[in-house]
Amino acid sequence: WFIERDHPDRARSSNRLWKLDADGTVLVDRDLKEQDPFAVECDPQTGEAWVAMYGSELLRFSADGEPIGRVELKPYNLAMGSDGLWVTTEEALLKLDDAGQIAAKGKRQLVAEPFLAEPLAYLPIDRIHTGCLNMDQYFVGRRFRPGHFLT
Repeated sequence: WFIERDHPDRARSSNRLWKLDADGTVLVDRDLKEQDPFAVECDPQTGEAWVAMYGSELLRFSADGEPIGRVELKPYNLAMGSDGLWVTTEEALLKLDDAGQIAAKGKRQLVAEPFLAEPLAYLPIDRIHTGCLNMDQYFVGRRFRPGHFLT
């Protein structure tokens, strides 16, 4: 799964959700129209995709790209863990259960530390928007990025 964003400097770009197989064959090509996709994660157990629409809503798509849910919580980024989907908003870090309900909530802690101090040691909040990251493996030996997750 990955997203494409409409960009004025890129001809023919549009807001789209894509899914490719291992050979690069397009399995899903969904037009997101005027929505503003910002991040995508997939659930490796179900193949479903969660798409954050920047600061507005969280959309859920089936493995074949059909919309199956919507959560209003103004997401900024996503990370799929072995225990569910983690979402950052302006106010909080949220863990959602399989039904999209808030299972845990924590207050964001702002830390005065330069953003680029150790870019490879932080959770990739601004990474390329692709899904299926195993968070248990990613966090081994790494720190949370200040300002986005609890310390």
